[in-house]
Parts: sequence; C-alpha cells; structure tokens
Amino acid sequence: MNCTGRFALPLVCLSLFSLPAFAQSPRQEQQGLSGPASSEWLVTVGAWTYAQPEFEGSNDLTFGASPIINIRRRGEREWLSLPNDHGGPTLFSTANFRFGPSFNFVRERDDDDALRGLGSVDWALEVGAFAEFWPADFFRTRVEVRRGFNGHEGFVADLSADAVWRLAPAWTLTAGPRLSVADGEYMSTYFSVSPFQSITSGLARYDAKGGFKSAGVGSSLTYQWTPAVATTAFVEYERLLGDAAKSPIVEDRGSPDQLTVGMGVKYTFSVVTANWPLFSGR
Repeated sequence: MNCTGRFALPLVCLSLFSLPAFAQSPRQEQQGLSGPASSEWLVTVGAWTYAQPEFEGSNDLTFGASPIINIRRRGEREWLSLPNDHGGPTLFSTANFRFGPSFNFVRERDDDDALRGLGSVDWALEVGAFAEFWPADFFRTRVEVRRGFNGHEGFVADLSADAVWRLAPAWTLTAGPRLSVADGEYMSTYFSVSPFQSITSGLARYDAKGGFKSAGVGSSLTYQWTPAVATTAFVEYERLLGDAAKSPIVEDRGSPDQLTVGMGVKYTFSVVTANWPLFSGR
C-alpha cells in the first residue's frame, strides 16, 4: 500500500488515469460496449485527502492530498480502481483481464526528529507494470512490479485481492488482503543502518535484506450521491514484516503497524467532441 501520500502531481495524473468515478463489477461495466465508438467522453476529476505514516515504519501521522483524474470514452469499460493502485492507462484488456504501466512517486524522507542522525533519502520515481485479473464478477486480483530510480534503485512488488459488493444501488464496498515484497536494494535504502549512521544516530548497525516487506488489508466504501458525484472513504492497514520490522528504525523509533485513512470526492461530466474539428477531421 505504498501509494498513499507519495504522489507528485504529474505522476498522480498518470497513476490515476484509469480511476473510475465509482466502483462496479466487470459484468456491470461491460454494458454498452457494442456499437460504434462514441464521440462523448466522460471526465472524472476530484481529490483524495488522507492521513498516513510520516515514513515507512513511523508511528506518527502526516496529512496530505492528491488529485483524481480519469478520462474514458462513453461505452468503454470502466475498471475498478482503488486508492492504493498505482496503475496508469490500460494498454491491453479482455473481458476479465487488463495490463498497463504502473507509476509511483515516493517522497523524500527527511532527517527529522525520529530519524535524527540517519540523513535524508531523496525522492524516488518507481516505474513498472500492473496486471489485473477478475476470476469472478465480484472478485479482483492484481499485481504491480516497479523499479525505483533516484532515491532508491530497487524492485518492489505489490499484490492485492479485493471482493466487490454492491450493497445497494448507491453503495459499493470493497475489501481484501495486501502483500508487498521488496529486494535488498529497496530494503537497505529505507531500513538499514550503516556504521556511520549508527554513530550519528545512536541506533544499532543493521543490514536489511530483501524479502516480504509488509502484509495487511484494505477496504473502501463508495456512495454515489448522483450520477455525477461520488464520495469514497478508505482505510489501509499493513504490518511490516521480516527485515523491515526488525530494523532499529522501526523497533526503536517507530512501529511495525502502519495505518492510512482517507476520503475522496469525485465529479464526472461529459464532453462531446463530434463537432470539434480536431476530432471530426474537418
């Protein structure tokens, strides 16, 4: 669940490009796919607000916000997308599968009070791909694999599964498990304590290895106020595992229990391009 609170504006626009205005099952989303391509586009705009750990392993919260942007042609399939997804636009899809790029921006980790003596970690851009499979209309599985640049140069893999319930015409509930795996390069960047850092921080020297990074569960609840306006509340909990949980940074100055809560507001409107010279060919 590394997504929340780590977006720079351009990357959020990419990673949330396929975010829907409201959650639906694949069978419901496929209605209207037949026939010629529509000249009407559905544009969704909005924002997420959230409270999340100040850094991975922190027991202090920080607050933030990120935009929601989605553009799709009317009649095209609208896929479920959740706040912890890092997906970009769909490049290939079938009735129950899709594939596309994955982006994440990890903000700089400052040398603040809890991290005094460890130095700062620069921001990182993570680039990779996601794949999503629906074994049933009400159940989604998803995997994302990304490679970091700048702040860290490791690999991260996020796996998730979510059940989707339409509780009533206006309510949609999702819930499911999360698992995150990282290689040694990533784990060393954020959880190791070098000999020099041990001297300056007072923490024990520690060499974090790759492996399971965290496991947890996430849930979201969406209410569709009108066909155009929806709000979503979400909660994500993860427990740091393995070398991440054993790090002195976590044991002495933080907590392995990580909680993120937030809410999003989305507004959808239509744009007809049939009479636009750029789209009509005139």
